[in-house]
Order: sequence, then C-alpha cells, then structure tokens
Amino acid sequence: MRKPSDLARSGLTRIDTDAFMRAAAICSIVWNHANPSALGAFGGGMTFLMMLSGFNFARFSLQGGTPESVRAALVRLGLRIGVPSFLLVLFFFAALHRFDARELLFVSNWWTRDRISLFPLWYPEVMLQMFVLLYLLFLTPLGRVALSHMLAFSLAIFLVGAGLRYALPFVWNTEYLNHDLPHLYLWNFTLGWVIFFLVVARPPTALTVLLAIGCVALGSAVGWGVHRLDFWWLIVSGAIFVLFRTLLLPRIVAQVAGISGGHHQPGGLHRLPAAPLLLRADRAFRARMEGARADPAFPVRLVRERRRVAAARLDASGLSRARRGGLAVAAARRVAALAGRAGDRSRAGHGLQPGRPAVTGMPQGVVAA
Repeated sequence: MRKPSDLARSGLTRIDTDAFMRAAAICSIVWNHANPSALGAFGGGMTFLMMLSGFNFARFSLQGGTPESVRAALVRLGLRIGVPSFLLVLFFFAALHRFDARELLFVSNWWTRDRISLFPLWYPEVMLQMFVLLYLLFLTPLGRVALSHMLAFSLAIFLVGAGLRYALPFVWNTEYLNHDLPHLYLWNFTLGWVIFFLVVARPPTALTVLLAIGCVALGSAVGWGVHRLDFWWLIVSGAIFVLFRTLLLPRIVAQVAGISGGHHQPGGLHRLPAAPLLLRADRAFRARMEGARADPAFPVRLVRERRRVAAARLDASGLSRARRGGLAVAAARRVAALAGRAGDRSRAGHGLQPGRPAVTGMPQGVVAA
C-alpha cells in the first residue's frame, strides 16, 4: 500500500467508493435529462442510487434498530423526500395553471406516465409508497423478528421483490406505466440491505462477497434485462461497490466529483442523495464529541489526536523538513490553545478551577489557554 506522501507526489488520492460512484451516477442522470440525442443516453444512474439509498438505510437505521426507530427513520426520510417534491409539484401547478389531485398525492404512477410537473415525479412516488409498505411491515410482529435476523430477512425480502418484478408483469402488464410501481422496485432498494449485511456489517469472506455480487447480477437481470443500459450500469457499479471500499484515482477526478481527500465533507452532504442519512451520522458524531468534552481527560485525547492528524497531513504534503517543522510548531500552539479552552470548559463542568490541570501528569502549558 502506498504511503500518503507517495500518493501526494504521484497526483493520486484514495476516495470512498460509494462517494465516487454516487457522483458518477448523478452525472449520468444529469446527462440523460439534458437529452443529448446526438450523443446518446447513458441510463442506469438512478438504479444505483436507489440501491445506495437502501444500503445507507440499512447502515444507519436497520443495524441495531428497533421497530419503533425504523418506523421513525422511514417517516423522517419520507418527509425529506416528500416535502421538497410536494413544493415542486405546487410550483409547476401554479406556473402551468394546471392541477391533478393524483399527482399532488403522489399516486399518479398507478394510472399514467403523463405528468404536469417537469421533473421525474415517479421516483418520489415510488419511494414514498415503498416507505409506506415497509412502515406497515414494521408495525407487525414480523418486524421485530426481522431486526434480530437482518441478513436472512434482507435476503428473503430481496428475493420476494425480485420474484414480484419477474412474475407480476405476466399477470398485469404494467409496461404502459413503465413498471414504476413500489413493489416492482422493492428488490432495488433492499439490494442495498443485502450488500450491507453481507459484506459490511460482518467481516467479508469469499463466500459472502460472491453471494453479494450474485444478488447484484440477479437483480440486474430480473429488474432490467441485458438489453438495457440500466443492467450494465448496476452490475458494473454494484460489483465495484462490493469489491472495493476505496478507489485510487487522480486527484483531479476527486475534485471534479466534489470529493476531497477521500472523505465526505459535511458541508457538501446536502448536495448528495441519501444526504439526510449521512447528515444524521454527522450529527451523531457531533453529539458524541459534546459528551466527550464533559470528560476531564478530553483535552489530553484531543491533543494526541490533533497532533497525529497534523503529522499525517504534513508527511503527505511533500514539503521540506524545515518547512514541516515550522508548521508543526505553529500547529502545536493552536492545538494547545484549543485544548486549554476545552479543558477550562470541562473543569468548570466538574467544579474545578479553570487553568489548573484536571489530569495528573498533564503539562500545565498544554491545558492553559
């Protein structure tokens, strides 16, 4: 594995696979909606984003959740999708002087593909209706049983969804609706659950990785068929997503994708799909940090962590040793001041005198502001 300094000099950077694939999927959707008839479409980005939404839902809501917390997460996610979509629908109704109650209630996908709103309304309709189905599922005793056996349940509900997608068109051909119905996309959303509980929630093995890729291939074939670009988009991006947690790419590619240093930047999360789930994780991290500040030993850990991060960044910068030394001294002074302020707050919360070390053996100069 290359050292950070080697990566910096080579112009490469290591980024999270899901962040890069998400950016690529968004670019493909924008490309398609730009309607480049002379250059051709590149469909399939939405099917990967739906799988990634399911993956993030499993990661932040299903793992370690209860039926109550899962239902609450479904409501929150539904509101974050539904409220902006509802406002957009009202805007187009007012702008075009037209009205459709079915479109306003997000159920028009059961009757027609025509719409007044000039955006892909089928996606929020399908997602919101799917959330209603899952909400009802987690109201039953089956929901509690499922949460205690999430891998088996994820595989079962994915296979049920794939079976519905394959068999129901023979009973009711919904091609005139473009198959944009919630039970026909259930496999796509729960495919993300399967991937998470197979290769992320537990240490991956060759068997679980092959099973995850097999589920991606099965879903792609049943959901789209090999004649659709969506099939190739999902099977290629899904296999990359399963096999690699990070990708080594040119720095310019990471910058174009809006990714810096291989990490999600909280300030840009609102521009990404499934952003509410990612921001929820960020808020949880900040809450843990606030709890840590109540600990008298927090300044010590803060200093050590900040020094470690600063040293790693300087090693990766490619600067001369003398220049790195000068920057390290300046960084140490800033860290000491920050730790001192944090120490004063934590000591005040414990009834101690500010400016006095709260931890035996800690240098006075570190905790003093």
